[in-house]
Amino acid sequence: MQSRSYQPQRDYRLDHQLAFTLIELLVAIAIIAVLAALLLPALSRARESSRRVLCMNNLHQMAVAVSTYALDSRGRIPDFRSWLYPTITPAPGPDVSRGKLFPYLNSKAIYLCPTDKRELEKQPPALKVRDYSYPMNCRACHPPDLVSYLKPAKTFLLMEANMIPTDFTGLVAPTPWFGVSTRQLAFRHNKRGHLLMADAHIETLNTNGFAQVSMTKRFWYPDNDMSGPGAVTFPFEE
Repeated sequence: MQSRSYQPQRDYRLDHQLAFTLIELLVAIAIIAVLAALLLPALSRARESSRRVLCMNNLHQMAVAVSTYALDSRGRIPDFRSWLYPTITPAPGPDVSRGKLFPYLNSKAIYLCPTDKRELEKQPPALKVRDYSYPMNCRACHPPDLVSYLKPAKTFLLMEANMIPTDFTGLVAPTPWFGVSTRQLAFRHNKRGHLLMADAHIETLNTNGFAQVSMTKRFWYPDNDMSGPGAVTFPFEE
C-alpha cells in the first residue's frame, strides 16, 4: 500500500486578512509624508544650530588671536589694511595665510562661517571667491591701542557680514569706501548674526537689534576721532 505524506490545506482567507489593501497602503504613505514634513524642518534647524555654534567658536578663537597679537604689539590690534591679506585690495588677492593675524590662528577654516562656506561652494568653479566671512571694522585700528577704546563692549571689531562672493577687502564700514561692505550683518543662523566686540565677547543680533546699534556712533567708532574718508553722522551716541 502506497503511503502519502500529509499536507494541511492552506487557508487563503488568512492570506487575504494579512495583505494590505490599496487604501491602507496610501494611508501609510500619507502618514510618512506628514511625519517627514514635520521632522525635516526641525532637522534642518538642528543642523543650522550646529553651524551657528561653530561660527561662534571661530569668532572666539579670533578674539584670542587679536588679544595675543595686541600683547605682542604694545596693545595695538592688526592694521585693517593688512590683518587679512598683505595689503587691502578690491581684487582677488592671496589667501588669508599671508595676513598679520594668521600666525596667531594657523587655520584657514577659522576665517569662514560654515553656513557661509556652503553658499560660497555653490558658486561657479571658475570664480575665485573670498576665503573669509568676518571683515574688520575699518575704524577699529584708529586708536593707538585697545586701552583707548571708550566703550569696548559697544564697539565691534569683526562682523559676520553679508558680502558678495568676490569681496576681498576684508573690511566693513559705516559708509561706502573702496568697495567695502557697508552696515550689513548676515542673518544666517535662524535669522541672527554674530559680531566680535572689542572687549572680546560675542554679540548675537537679529534684524531689529542690529538696526538699532548700527545707527549709533559708538558701534563703529572706538573713540571720538571722526576723521577719515567719507562723512557720516549718527542719530545716537551709543
